[in-house]
Amino acid sequence: MPRTTRELRRSNRTALLRELLFDGPTSRQALAGQTGLSAGTVGLVVTELLGEGLIEEVGLEESGGGRPRTILRPAADRALSIGVDLGERGLRVEAVDLAWRRRAEAFVDLNARDSDPATVVDHIAAAVTDVVQKASLPEARLLGVGV
Repeated sequence: MPRTTRELRRSNRTALLRELLFDGPTSRQALAGQTGLSAGTVGLVVTELLGEGLIEEVGLEESGGGRPRTILRPAADRALSIGVDLGERGLRVEAVDLAWRRRAEAFVDLNARDSDPATVVDHIAAAVTDVVQKASLPEARLLGVGV
């Protein structure tokens, strides 16, 4: 449970982005229902995310009455996430955009000499740098790395 205003804000942003990333385009009203956040909180967070270019408005859907609802989705080309899969024989690093499209990947063969943790971390760092460059987005657009 978030303890500070900053943690609460981050938690709310994460909840909305997670819904949009995993469940696809939807309206502010649906986001409120899916996340349990108030309509006001959803409105504030959506305004922030739109301002940062992380999400975009892509159309309208009819409501059961009243004004049509604006549909939101992640702005695919605005950010990257990196996944690192470390296996026995090597590591695979992949960059995906906000539409889950693979933008770049790298594979590093590992052998017994490379099993030292510091060496493995160096290989991971180099591969992450490589895929960010191949993906042609500024490093500042990297949302996170999951190992």
